[in-house]
Amino acid sequence: MDDDRTGASDAVQRWLVGPARQAPTLLVIDDLQWASGTTAALVRHLARSTQNDRLCILATMRDENLVYPELQATLDVIRLSAGFREITLGGLSLAAVHDLLREQNSTLDPEAIVARTGGSALLVATVIAAHEREPGGSLPFTVTDAVRLASRELSCDAVTLLELCAVTGVTVSRPLLRAASTIPSDLRFAETLDELLAVNFLVAGDTDDELVMRHALVQSTLYDAIPGARRAQMHSDVARALVDLGADTTADELARIAYHFGRALDSDRSEAALYARRAGDAAYAVSAYEDAVVGYRTALRKMVPHGDSRERCRLLIDLGRAQRKCIDRSYRATLFDAIAMARRLGDVDLQVDATLADTISGAGLFQMFDPLPERLDSLHDALHVLEDSGRSNSAATAKVLVLLAMELSWTDDWKERRDLLEQAVTLAHSVGDRSALESALRAMLWCLLVPQCWDLRQEAMTRLVELESTSSRRHRDPSAATILARTQQAFGDLGGADSTLAAVTRADLAGDPEMTWAMVCSKFGVDVSAGRLVRAETVLARICETPDAALGSHTYGREHTSILTLRTMRGDLRHFADRRDEMATMFDLIPAFRPVVASSLADVGRMDEARELMDWYDEQRLAAIAPDMLWLMSMTFIARAGATVGNTLVCTDVYERLLPYAEQTVSVAPSVFGVVHHHLADASLATGHVERAGRHLHAARRLHVARGFEGWSAEDAYLGLRIEHARTGRLAARALASARTRADVIGASAVRRRIDAVAALVENSER
Repeated sequence: MDDDRTGASDAVQRWLVGPARQAPTLLVIDDLQWASGTTAALVRHLARSTQNDRLCILATMRDENLVYPELQATLDVIRLSAGFREITLGGLSLAAVHDLLREQNSTLDPEAIVARTGGSALLVATVIAAHEREPGGSLPFTVTDAVRLASRELSCDAVTLLELCAVTGVTVSRPLLRAASTIPSDLRFAETLDELLAVNFLVAGDTDDELVMRHALVQSTLYDAIPGARRAQMHSDVARALVDLGADTTADELARIAYHFGRALDSDRSEAALYARRAGDAAYAVSAYEDAVVGYRTALRKMVPHGDSRERCRLLIDLGRAQRKCIDRSYRATLFDAIAMARRLGDVDLQVDATLADTISGAGLFQMFDPLPERLDSLHDALHVLEDSGRSNSAATAKVLVLLAMELSWTDDWKERRDLLEQAVTLAHSVGDRSALESALRAMLWCLLVPQCWDLRQEAMTRLVELESTSSRRHRDPSAATILARTQQAFGDLGGADSTLAAVTRADLAGDPEMTWAMVCSKFGVDVSAGRLVRAETVLARICETPDAALGSHTYGREHTSILTLRTMRGDLRHFADRRDEMATMFDLIPAFRPVVASSLADVGRMDEARELMDWYDEQRLAAIAPDMLWLMSMTFIARAGATVGNTLVCTDVYERLLPYAEQTVSVAPSVFGVVHHHLADASLATGHVERAGRHLHAARRLHVARGFEGWSAEDAYLGLRIEHARTGRLAARALASARTRADVIGASAVRRRIDAVAALVENSER
């Protein structure tokens, strides 16, 4: 199903900065502190995505509201924008007050007024008005004083109607005010309004039916002064008037009714829960997820009776879904509560719905995490109740199987994941559920990132691309696009990977800095694979600024693989050598770290330290490396580091382990580390099997060219020089020149450095 939030964000952005705009655009947002969560998310999206457009955003807010987390989060994003300026507005100066008094022909002392009011424009104007009404009378020190003084001359009906205006809000609808008022006749109501307009408590709005309170501070001062019981009754009157007027259709209208019922009498709790629920549903329907969370939470709080009920359980599920959509990390706890309640109720449908709502999406897919026991329990239990209710052959079962496989992504048992996903694909296909089938195929691409499932992943990729080619979806899910693009990259379809990533718009990424970062990494990875190293270099600094991880047990150094894939080709590996000690603390947890550090030490000339690290390996330790999604990457790194330091025992052992997967690409998210044939050639050369090395290199060259891995074609040229030297003791001038040119063309300075080192070694040996 399409996400209207993306479409709405795109539409707003096009309206502001699209081709139809012939001149720069100024967007003014007054009182940003009152923006709803969804509006604040849109402002953040515009601040991030329009920095290169001719758009100036002018937002105003009050200092005392800076404590609001939503406002602070919005300001944090805005402050990162290019050209950001923050202007603090103080009170009126003495000169400004002097000019104002002169224009009003007032005899008041400007210095005394500034001292009394602090230069507050509202209070200055109020003092002047009070003096005009009663020269020589008492003057207000505060807005509260001003409101009290001005209210003394009002009739009882005017005071009551003014309080009703304060309850209604800063902007007041005349028909709503009339419907909620207890004034019996229309004439008397009109006369009372005239009384409030005459003393400037109210001013005319943009339309005949709109009235506006003089200032938000006046409204809040009046509101706070209303006794609690009368204020609750007025909220109830306003809510019922809104319902009677038919203002109960849109998300905003329903939210307004829910707001008033939520502050009404205790007898209105049921209506408060009902309209808060309807407001949440309406907000979710238009992808205003932050507002939906507010509605659902209010409904849960107001709902009576308390305790377990199907309605409350459904609300918890909807709340959890909305929280997950707006990247609220508490979504999982909410859904666990829903699952537990559904179990107590014995409601299979609710239990399965709550289980399926708890999905891993976004950037959480690309972080290492341990399976959560409570999550595994809920998934297994969902499968059991589906089977017990005769629904084991259903789309719901297929979807639960997918989630179970995803939860087990980082475990060693790839066979269990494969069996779960093959069963899910078969079920989804048999019941004709396209959504379940796409989910299962996509999970295969990621959860089965092990060499034993290479062919299965290729088949899943092909089927998924075919399905998506006939999809009517207007927008792409960023995490789904990233998974597909990384798989396309591994199988050599770099053009397809580029297209898949390019289809994700800035609006698709709105509000998710972690997924935005993952998307930048993915595009960077394709650039490195394709040999666009200079372009990749320009975004590496941004990749190194990693955002907070939304999920994951092991999130240290998430930028390391990006740095490694580029620095293997361009620059040097000093980054890892400098971090030897901190990475060493995780050698057991992440087996790839040891050979990476060893290679980096060798790269910067600390060969003895590199050898010492690689001497740690023996057959037992190599066999103990878990067959998880990092196994092929880890073994490849070990082979490369072992060949670099000349550890023949390591090279011999790892060669046999890697040989069955010779044709495969080594995925090092977000890029690749060549094909296994290349590393088999390197290990063969280190163990003296020169002819075998040549055969593997020939195969590697063929695959690198076919898959478009230009950077690794440069590495092939370098390895070819080493093999030629091992065979003949010489380097052909043409081969050397060709290797240098290939490295220089793509900016592979690290490869060029290694080529020059081999050439220098040969030259010195011939002297």
